[in-house]
Amino acid sequence: MRSKKILITVSAALIAAVLLTLFIPVKKQYTARIPLPIERTVAQLAAVENVQKWFTPFTQSNPGSGSGKASGQWELTSGDYSLKIAGANSFYVALSFSNKSQTAMLNFQVNPDSGYMDMSRITLTVKRNIWGAISGRNELLETAIANLSALETYTGNNRRLYGLDIKHELVKDSAYLYTKRTIGQTGLGQTASTLCRQLTDFANKNHLEIAGSPIINIKQVGTDSTQVSAGLPIHTYIYLAPGNIIQYRQMPFGKKLLEAPFKGGYRDLPAAFDKLKSYADDHRLTIMAIPYAKYTGEQIDFADGDLIDFTVYFPVD
Repeated sequence: MRSKKILITVSAALIAAVLLTLFIPVKKQYTARIPLPIERTVAQLAAVENVQKWFTPFTQSNPGSGSGKASGQWELTSGDYSLKIAGANSFYVALSFSNKSQTAMLNFQVNPDSGYMDMSRITLTVKRNIWGAISGRNELLETAIANLSALETYTGNNRRLYGLDIKHELVKDSAYLYTKRTIGQTGLGQTASTLCRQLTDFANKNHLEIAGSPIINIKQVGTDSTQVSAGLPIHTYIYLAPGNIIQYRQMPFGKKLLEAPFKGGYRDLPAAFDKLKSYADDHRLTIMAIPYAKYTGEQIDFADGDLIDFTVYFPVD
């Protein structure tokens, strides 16, 4: 009888040990440094249009389907997988990640990265056990961990995040002749080339030393009107009275300058400028002057629909 009791006790202990081994979770934290301020970092986790850019298998290359996007309570599906937002505030986002048999709650804590106003740190805490490996739940967690790394890579790539290969330069041409004209929705190319030639003719007539290629800005100023402006870098100072159709303008020499190659039409330039401004806002940079585009070749005569190789700039500090 005593041997039987001992056997039962040992068996119970073994079963308990096996169960503990199977089910006791091991908690581990994974972190990612994101080169965005905290509110933009939270948006990468909470806004469905951002999540689809980095979270596999719901990326835009394999979009699956979604619902509830307008309300903010969204859900994405792709094959056997689904992802939906379960909660969010200014520092926290919870996502529910499921396959056909298991669900894992992903809790992302977002904090400012110490000492950096334009950096954030995401912490994902996961709990895994042996039973999770058997049931398939750990596979969901491994995918989530890999996706956290994918988010860090995505936000660290300017072309993927902003659509432009943005780099930092310094202002070299600080003095410009400047003019502008407001027109309708067409004739952008003709107006841009006309203004550039007007500035070049003015510089030659007044014996001003031209310092480089002309620059332009395209800006929507109404539902049916567009402002086209042009500048021409010069080395020589000239006094021009206020109200003159051509003005003398200056940019702060040696200040920071965001620069990126861009191929598109005149009508596409405002969108490129907006992308540069988004980068400036994310990195807490101060706007110092209006953005502009420079032709990369000598030709300046283009039709509105032509694809043009520009370099776009935004002076910042």
